[in-house]
Amino acid sequence: FFSGFVPPWLLCQMQSYGSSGGSGPGPLARPPEPPPVRTGLLRVVLFCIWGLFWASVFLGVLWKARRLRQGAALRPPDRKPPSNSKGPYRRAQMLGFNIYTIPDRSSACPQDGGCYMGVSDMNKDIKGRIKILREAMEQAYASDSWDRSDTTLKVFMAPEFYFRGPQGAYLATPLLDGSLRLGEELEALFRPKRWADWLFVPGTVVAVEPARSLLGKKEYLYFNVAPIYKGGGGPRFLTFKKYLSGIDFLQTVPGGKSVPKPLHSSYSELPSWMNEHLNHSGFTFVKKNKFVLDGLSIGIEVCLDHAIGTLAAQEDHNVQLQLIVSAGMSIARGPVVIPQGGAVFLTDGFGRTEFSSNMFGHGLQSVRRHHSVLYDTGPVKWSGLHSSLQQWLGLVV
Repeated sequence: FFSGFVPPWLLCQMQSYGSSGGSGPGPLARPPEPPPVRTGLLRVVLFCIWGLFWASVFLGVLWKARRLRQGAALRPPDRKPPSNSKGPYRRAQMLGFNIYTIPDRSSACPQDGGCYMGVSDMNKDIKGRIKILREAMEQAYASDSWDRSDTTLKVFMAPEFYFRGPQGAYLATPLLDGSLRLGEELEALFRPKRWADWLFVPGTVVAVEPARSLLGKKEYLYFNVAPIYKGGGGPRFLTFKKYLSGIDFLQTVPGGKSVPKPLHSSYSELPSWMNEHLNHSGFTFVKKNKFVLDGLSIGIEVCLDHAIGTLAAQEDHNVQLQLIVSAGMSIARGPVVIPQGGAVFLTDGFGRTEFSSNMFGHGLQSVRRHHSVLYDTGPVKWSGLHSSLQQWLGLVV
């Protein structure tokens, strides 16, 4: 069995006893002369080479088997993406509005920590932001890149803090009683029938409401809410951010006009009178970061809520589409709850949009890298203002 692995030069050294001819035993053959030293070293070297050859073959087989196992693990299983059997939409397409909504920290800002951008007159500030949003929508509508099919839901999203004004927040009461006409402006913007198959998330609205503590001390209630509109006069939703991030408000200087930075880690609970007013206004509150639109189950989170995993923490977090509105967040920094082949969209206030389909189905599994925790979301496609500028220059120059 092993003779096939023995080199021929070893087989040639076999010595036989007795004569090759005649009958009966013959005289013993004279033993051969001992080989010279040089020949012995050559045999040792050749034997080592022969052993290294077969060892390399063995290790190569092991390496190939390991690569095949790794390839099977990385290859996404053949599963169909989730479908919507209860409504008209079979696909979803993202149209992200890449714009910076973070404070101005350039040399033009007189404050060291940065300053909010906007117009001092709140109604003019709102009108200016509505105008910019309308221009972005018109450019998206005029593009050839979106699917005209009525079975594809077009999702247009602006980033967190799009509406917050030059002081860092609008006053809540004027927003509710119509003195600040934000609600009216947004309703008119999304009402036309040509937007019937579009879902709009126009960023978030930051608002404060002056209040009094039990000791009579002046304080503020803080809110960060994302309005959600189905185009063409469809249903309207509101989702409130829960966890307050350190970048949500600037440090204010004594005597400054900006809203004071809150000292707690969560946004305020909605007072009963606000709750009642918004219910009568035709809005539906998003509960447990999840709502249903035309049979499509949609999850939504605002920035830090995604990193903490507010949607994933819900007992029933199964959604077909996951939306993230943020400023300083990425998809991989929080759990992705969509099934494999679904869609998660992110629009960020640092001028970036992202998309992932949870290719391998491991979006709930986290991996610690360096000093942060990332989730196994699979490949993430993204677009930013810098890359868009480079593309534009490449076409023009």
